[in-house]
Amino acid sequence: ATKRKSERPPVTRRIPSPVRPETIDNGCLICTANAATHEYDPCQHCPMCQECCARLDPEKLQRCMHCLQPATIRMRVSNIPHIQ
Repeated sequence: ATKRKSERPPVTRRIPSPVRPETIDNGCLICTANAATHEYDPCQHCPMCQECCARLDPEKLQRCMHCLQPATIRMRVSNIPHIQ
Protein backbone atom coordinates (compact mmCIF):
# COMPACT_ATOMS: atom_id res chain seq x y z
CA ALA A 1 0.00 0.00 0.00
CA THR A 2 1.09 3.54 -0.70
CA LYS A 3 1.77 5.89 2.20
CA ARG A 4 0.15 9.30 2.33
CA LYS A 5 2.39 12.37 2.09
CA SER A 6 1.88 13.07 5.79
CA GLU A 7 3.23 9.59 6.65
CA ARG A 8 6.38 9.81 4.51
CA PRO A 9 9.64 10.99 6.03
CA PRO A 10 10.83 14.33 4.65
CA VAL A 11 13.28 14.15 1.78
CA THR A 12 16.65 15.58 2.73
CA ARG A 13 19.73 15.65 0.62
CA ARG A 14 23.14 16.78 1.75
CA ILE A 15 24.98 18.85 -0.82
CA PRO A 16 28.73 18.57 -0.31
CA SER A 17 30.60 21.86 -0.17
CA PRO A 18 33.35 22.25 -2.79
CA VAL A 19 35.47 24.10 -0.23
CA ARG A 20 36.73 22.38 2.89
CA PRO A 21 36.12 24.61 5.95
CA GLU A 22 39.77 24.53 6.97
CA THR A 23 40.82 26.03 3.63
CA ILE A 24 38.28 28.84 3.33
CA ASP A 25 40.72 31.52 4.48
CA ASN A 26 43.50 30.40 2.15
CA GLY A 27 41.57 28.92 -0.78
CA CYS A 28 40.80 30.48 -4.15
CA LEU A 29 37.26 31.84 -4.12
CA ILE A 30 36.88 31.26 -7.88
CA CYS A 31 38.11 27.70 -8.52
CA THR A 32 38.23 26.47 -4.88
CA ALA A 33 41.03 24.10 -5.88
CA ASN A 34 44.18 26.16 -5.36
CA ALA A 35 45.62 28.29 -2.60
CA ALA A 36 44.77 31.98 -2.88
CA THR A 37 47.82 34.04 -3.80
CA HIS A 38 46.13 37.29 -4.92
CA GLU A 39 43.32 39.57 -3.72
CA TYR A 40 41.81 42.97 -4.41
CA ASP A 41 43.49 46.00 -2.85
CA PRO A 42 42.48 47.94 -0.77
CA CYS A 43 39.36 45.93 0.21
CA GLN A 44 41.08 42.49 0.40
CA HIS A 45 38.00 40.77 -1.07
CA CYS A 46 37.93 37.77 -3.43
CA PRO A 47 41.10 35.82 -2.65
CA MET A 48 42.14 33.97 -5.81
CA CYS A 49 44.94 31.82 -7.17
CA GLN A 50 47.44 32.91 -9.83
CA GLU A 51 45.67 30.87 -12.54
CA CYS A 52 42.25 32.45 -11.92
CA CYS A 53 43.78 35.90 -11.62
CA ALA A 54 45.39 35.48 -15.05
CA ARG A 55 42.02 34.48 -16.58
CA LEU A 56 40.07 37.52 -15.33
CA ASP A 57 38.58 39.90 -17.89
CA PRO A 58 40.33 43.31 -17.97
CA GLU A 59 37.29 45.10 -16.49
CA LYS A 60 37.35 42.75 -13.48
CA LEU A 61 40.92 43.85 -12.81
CA GLN A 62 39.77 47.43 -12.09
CA ARG A 63 36.84 46.85 -9.70
CA CYS A 64 36.34 44.37 -6.89
CA MET A 65 33.87 41.65 -7.89
CA HIS A 66 32.40 41.70 -4.38
CA CYS A 67 32.02 45.37 -3.38
CA LEU A 68 32.43 46.89 -6.88
CA GLN A 69 34.78 49.57 -5.56
CA PRO A 70 37.77 50.66 -7.67
CA ALA A 71 40.60 48.29 -6.83
CA THR A 72 43.72 46.62 -8.11
CA ILE A 73 44.81 43.03 -7.64
CA ARG A 74 47.88 42.37 -5.53
CA MET A 75 49.66 39.39 -4.05
CA ARG A 76 48.34 38.36 -0.66
CA VAL A 77 50.83 39.18 2.05
CA SER A 78 49.72 36.22 4.20
CA ASN A 79 50.81 33.73 1.51
CA ILE A 80 54.28 35.13 0.82
CA PRO A 81 56.82 32.68 2.27
CA HIS A 82 58.98 34.09 5.04
CA ILE A 83 62.70 34.25 4.31
CA GLN A 84 64.83 32.84 7.11
